Amino acid sequence: MFIRDVTTSRGKKTYRYSQLVESFRKPDGTPAHRVLCSLKDLSQEAIDNLKMALKASRDGQTLVVEPGLVESLKEISVH
Repeated sequence: MFIRDVTTSRGKKTYRYSQLVESFRKPDGTPAHRVLCSLKDLSQEAIDNLKMALKASRDGQTLVVEPGLVESLKEISVH
């Protein structure tokens, strides 16, 4: 899993948000990505903390999460 930062433009406005994405292989063996949830309601600090947590997990390290972040993550709905 990883956090993907997305920038889109509609007319003259530009929107930025982040998504939690999972890598997987299709039945024919080709690699693909699946969006698990949008993180548009989280603060940039919370997204940065999630990125560090995912990196630590990949590296086999432990990361302590602040209680405030845990509460904000409870409100995320996963598809």
